[in-house]
Amino acid sequence: LQLFMDIQNGNETAFDGLFKSHYGKLVGFACQYTKQPECAEEIVSELIIKLWVKRETLSRVLRP
Repeated sequence: LQLFMDIQNGNETAFDGLFKSHYGKLVGFACQYTKQPECAEEIVSELIIKLWVKRETLSRVLRP
């Protein structure tokens, strides 16, 4: 929860930590559906970029 709050507040270090710790797992998960590693990497990269761009809206997710 704190990690997402830090990201929401624009903490780039927290965002980088999230990216580094979860990127591989998310790509593996996406690859189960796409069967194409390159496609899975692109999907996850776009997801992470959108997370950063829309980070201020995380409050709606954290505190509905």
